[in-house]
Amino acid sequence: HNITPLLIDDTLHDYKVHNGAIESIIEFKDNGVPISITPTLGTGVARLANAPFGNITASVQGSKPSTYSNQITDIIKNIVKNWGQVDKRLTDADIDGTNFTAFAAANTAPVGIYIESKANVLEVCQQLANSVGAQITMSRTGLLQLLRIDFPPSGTPKLITASNMVTKSLRIANREDVQAAVQIGYCKNWTVQDNLATVIPDAHKELYAREWLTAKASDSAVATKYKLQTEPTQKDTLLLVASDASAEATRLLNIVKEQRTVYEYVGFADALELTLGQAVTLKHSRFGLSAGELGVVVGLEPQYGNEVRVNVKVMI
Repeated sequence: HNITPLLIDDTLHDYKVHNGAIESIIEFKDNGVPISITPTLGTGVARLANAPFGNITASVQGSKPSTYSNQITDIIKNIVKNWGQVDKRLTDADIDGTNFTAFAAANTAPVGIYIESKANVLEVCQQLANSVGAQITMSRTGLLQLLRIDFPPSGTPKLITASNMVTKSLRIANREDVQAAVQIGYCKNWTVQDNLATVIPDAHKELYAREWLTAKASDSAVATKYKLQTEPTQKDTLLLVASDASAEATRLLNIVKEQRTVYEYVGFADALELTLGQAVTLKHSRFGLSAGELGVVVGLEPQYGNEVRVNVKVMI
């Protein structure tokens, strides 16, 4: 939304939005006013019908390696396979296809990012994944995966008892802060224009002057109980649609509005079978866990020595 395209021919008034094929050019604007262009989608170029008057911006549907997609999994695949240093690019064999397929089915919200200068491949992919609270990681078999912590976690939980732990190793590692509200920034305005002197409506000028649209979810009962503010720090995302941003804000609020405790224990070799994000039932005679509590694995640190041990963290 509202990127600044690159001027490549001052005489012909040609602007480039991508160095390859794109899906579409939604609109070009001159100081916020829509203008006529001739697009060449195969090369990501647009030619203005007239000489520009002010700042040229555009809203586009971008990179189209073969079939266009604005889904997180597809964009990440495009980036890791086709961008960055050639000798460090991944192939389909380096990507956990089962994991990506499942993630794509559960996360269909469209996203968009505009990269106008040098950027780190890993950081860009993390931005995309974090838009829905996920992280990119490599499995123990060296495959790229997308993982997200959800409550309640999906899947059949694995039972973990004292027999799975080194004696007296279970401890409370952390208690997460409770939050009464979550605010999501979405539909980023990539070219903030706060001084437009044109004939467009004032409401449009106000939109162009804002970097983000926002969606908020709050719980007044939690705010009262814990004496918390309901004006949260904004989490910026690459989401594009208001309904998706609202859904993500609600999802995050349902996680953080309850007191979450992270338990840590030292497991044996069988803990190598655990995966980040996996649902588990933690049952132990300590810390009020005697009946078993549903949680999710949030940390795994293998230690290879004479005996294999794994530091396991479970959030409940």
